[in-house]
Amino acid sequence: MDSPNTIWAMPVPRSVPPLLQRVLIVDPDENAVAALVAVLRSISHCQVWTAEENEGVDLAIRIAATTIFVEQSAGQDGGAVVRTLRRSGSPAARTVAIMMTAHPTMFGIVTARECGAHEVLRKPFARSDLVRRLESVALEPREWIDTATYVGPDRRRFNSGDHASLLRSTADGADRNQHGFADQRASAA
Repeated sequence: MDSPNTIWAMPVPRSVPPLLQRVLIVDPDENAVAALVAVLRSISHCQVWTAEENEGVDLAIRIAATTIFVEQSAGQDGGAVVRTLRRSGSPAARTVAIMMTAHPTMFGIVTARECGAHEVLRKPFARSDLVRRLESVALEPREWIDTATYVGPDRRRFNSGDHASLLRSTADGADRNQHGFADQRASAA
């Protein structure tokens, strides 16, 4: 018999279920909501609320949502919901936000990152896709950024502190070309 955290032979890290205690879904498509709820409940027992775009922020604050799934489409501006939540000043401002879209263009992905969403999830999605996004948020938390122009998790998905920038690389004594890269000809001589 499967353990409570193993469904369809795919284990779920113990850090994921706490993210699913109180879930808010802001999506006008009832069928998409029903499918998402079924997948979420296959992962963990969770309480789920749904809201229209104009009610999403208030409900997220009122229920102290642990995760919010927001639809971004031509008829729904999920980015505005996340941006407003991030700037609300309430404890819910740091709620995990996952932007869902059926048409993930580069512009849409950049928009999701700029509004403060933790992850982007393409619809339709497999259960494994959703679990990977939740694992990413739970197991690899990013620093929280709060500036005049952006509030949300650090948009850099990987630790960029290990790369040698132009400022840091001047101390290594390597000859640099006009673009700042180590000149391979000089090091070969």
